Amino acid sequence: GFDCHRRQHVDGFITSANQYLKESDLARRVREWEERIKPVLDEEEEHPPYDIHAYGWQVLQTFGQENNPAGGGDGEIDFARVATGKKQFEVCRLFLASLQLANNRNVDIVCGSADRNSMQMKLLQTEQIHTRLEQYQAPSLATLD
Repeated sequence: GFDCHRRQHVDGFITSANQYLKESDLARRVREWEERIKPVLDEEEEHPPYDIHAYGWQVLQTFGQENNPAGGGDGEIDFARVATGKKQFEVCRLFLASLQLANNRNVDIVCGSADRNSMQMKLLQTEQIHTRLEQYQAPSLATLD
């Protein structure tokens, strides 16, 4: 009787102690993760909001700077030229904006470069689609004027 009761109590204690160790280890790992991620999140909060149109305009302006100081260039540029001197978070934003510009047919991504780590872009048009859409009037509405 007494030995059985004592054994159950000791087994319960060992189970509780093991559970506490597991929870303590989990709490420690969560705390360590929070300590690593907090500075990254704090830095991210300092970045300006992402405006894909503004970053797209920066990409388009690079064509003008690269090919014609007056801004009328229509050649090809390497994405590395767009990213020169930019912070890492801005390079990511500019890359995404470049892909959107390709989707919108502002630029064409040119393949065939010997350097697989580069991305060449050819300017097709400078007017961004959001600007065209702001000025668009449906033909059915045009008859109402």
